[in-house]
Amino acid sequence: MGDNLHQHLQNSSKKLCYFSLALDESNDVRDSAQLLIFIHGTNYYFEVTKELAALKSIKATTTGEDIYEKVRQTVNDLELDWAKLASVTTDGAPSMVGSMKGVVVRINQEMDEHNHSRPIAIHCLIHQQALCYKSLKWDSVMKVVVSCVNFIRAHALNHRQFQEFLSELNVAHEDILYHTEVRWPSREF
Repeated sequence: MGDNLHQHLQNSSKKLCYFSLALDESNDVRDSAQLLIFIHGTNYYFEVTKELAALKSIKATTTGEDIYEKVRQTVNDLELDWAKLASVTTDGAPSMVGSMKGVVVRINQEMDEHNHSRPIAIHCLIHQQALCYKSLKWDSVMKVVVSCVNFIRAHALNHRQFQEFLSELNVAHEDILYHTEVRWPSREF
């Protein structure tokens, strides 16, 4: 089944006239670095593809070069054309956007080597919203919200009851995620 999904993504990726990548690197429960690579693209019929292209484990360091290698492997594995890369969205971490060794810089170097247009670098909208809340001094509100969310998620019975409650309300989102702290983007732009 996994091979079939991969084959389907590979086939639909070949038909894209433009695509974007969204990259997010974080640590799992065992402190193993995980890189999520999402692809978002459109073909000539304006059919949109939004998929998780890869989940890659990074064993040692998580430098821009390490992350770039995983991105390069994924792009090549899906047989994507680098010339069709329109943008790269990241969380703003130094390994992503560092001015000397960030993955965006490395992607730009790849594009320059092949005379392709550089992709637009975008700071993730979700992270931007969280950073705005931090700068607006909404700590008193956010502390209560974070406390409630983490309480619900930390206790299995509470979490199941909350999911059932949301299901009864017929809301768009059927679950909540743990709150995580967001940092300001690198100053190395």
